[in-house]
Amino acid sequence: MTKPTKSFIFETFSSDDYGIDAFEGANIEMLVSAEIAGIEMSASNYVNSKKVTYEFTMMPSVPVNRGNEILITFPPQISLPEKSKDLKCSSTYTNLLRNTWCELLEPTDKIDLVNTVIVHFELAVDVINE
Repeated sequence: MTKPTKSFIFETFSSDDYGIDAFEGANIEMLVSAEIAGIEMSASNYVNSKKVTYEFTMMPSVPVNRGNEILITFPPQISLPEKSKDLKCSSTYTNLLRNTWCELLEPTDKIDLVNTVIVHFELAVDVINE
């Protein structure tokens, strides 16, 4: 899920600041993804075989940082364009997201996601999460 942390370092000192003992090497790795706090979806129309614009509103439960991406896998009944250039992604939150673009995710040996769009975004402000 995430990279392991760097090692924690534990040290004990005497009251006159002399080192007594130390331990380094304990790491923590997060094993479970957080759940998205909420998703709202709507469609521009509900007629079969018509071109549809979908609107998604996502409320993450953890901070979104520079370089993060969103994967959306559509049900097989929805036909996506054949080329990424035919996808149109945008955001109404222009005060937070400077730029939003998307592309079709190509299945590979490691990733077997079909009918999946990857959404990239450029934050308008830096989020400090350290």
